[in-house]
Amino acid sequence: MRLKPKESDFYIYPKIMKKVVLKHPELLPSQIIELAVHEIYQQLLSEQNRLLMQLAFNPNVTQTDLDAFLKNWDIEAAGANRAAVLAYMMKIHPELQFDIYTGPRLKGLLNFLRFRNLELIGQFSKIVKKLNKQGIIPMIIKGGAMRYLRPDLPRVMEDIDILLPQAEQLDVVKKLAQEMGFDFIDAPHSIDIRMKEFPDKGILDIHQFFGFLPELNKELNKEIFKRATLQRVFNADAYVPTVEDMMFICLNNLTHNLRNTSSVQGLPLAVFDIVWLVGQKHDFNWDIMLQDIVLAHTEAHSYMAIRFINQIVPNIFPESFLTNRILCRDLENFINRDLFYSLYVHDVKYACKGLKFVKSLSNWTDFKVYIKLKGQHFFTKRIIKSHRFIRLFLRIFKRYADTN
Repeated sequence: MRLKPKESDFYIYPKIMKKVVLKHPELLPSQIIELAVHEIYQQLLSEQNRLLMQLAFNPNVTQTDLDAFLKNWDIEAAGANRAAVLAYMMKIHPELQFDIYTGPRLKGLLNFLRFRNLELIGQFSKIVKKLNKQGIIPMIIKGGAMRYLRPDLPRVMEDIDILLPQAEQLDVVKKLAQEMGFDFIDAPHSIDIRMKEFPDKGILDIHQFFGFLPELNKELNKEIFKRATLQRVFNADAYVPTVEDMMFICLNNLTHNLRNTSSVQGLPLAVFDIVWLVGQKHDFNWDIMLQDIVLAHTEAHSYMAIRFINQIVPNIFPESFLTNRILCRDLENFINRDLFYSLYVHDVKYACKGLKFVKSLSNWTDFKVYIKLKGQHFFTKRIIKSHRFIRLFLRIFKRYADTN
């Protein structure tokens, strides 16, 4: 089984993982994930965020529910992402009455986002038309795709993401961007195109592979492009993923954002998208989504994200999918790796960052600390590359702990 740990790998928050496993060593991997996700949910989301999502995703929401929520909610303090969720709810439930303070502001936010979206869409159209003339037809993904699929709901978008059919086309895009007078920032998986006069504002994020994956997965890209449909998107030719593939993209992007806690402000909107996508097809093909997950080697990561969503909106995913043998097969390895990282790698890794060899030579005590920590880090970095070594290491230390 493939295991290529990188800095970008998803580790459950080390303190949470350590707390859950040490408190409940007898639990199955799926039960450990369930408890860890609950802890993350409680720590990551503020009470206001939790209340907002409970309200927004309640199919039987009442005027009384809304009035009680608005008594303690300030749109000015909420920020655009959270306010957008409430604005979407207002459009979906026209029978609900919003107060004279919040209602007009939510409508104003939607108008602001609509004009902001038009600016980005205009740049998308200009650049992608040029790509089309070069014989390149990209795929629109993430927020831009959702904006196209739901034109009635403008959304918070910092840029529009597209995926290229072939990684080699990235050089063509760089040259084209320069010819059109744009600047761009290089990243391992994409280039971020910006206007020279507004270098802090993104326009188009052009990917050679998905940002939630550590490397290019040609087979995954090929399958998603094969199922996608060629459409006229914002006055340019682009592929649009199937609902199932969009669900996979949104789910794994959510996983990525859970790891990078700076992105949690967009979490309610991500859940909103996932709920909408599942509801678009009465014959939603869960096998396609499972195939994507397997091709991407994100079984355990996806399982964790699904369990996180279930904390907010239960029963979105059918039980048959949650208990699928293929989806669950890597959970034990995932938990063992997280446990090993939490107990034996995390603290030592960060302690080593402050160590200097020359400084450690000043006295014997410092030198012993240097050798001990560097040695442990060298050793554990190699163990974490193998599921088998991790299992053996944990088994030995458990036996040692039981006998002492």
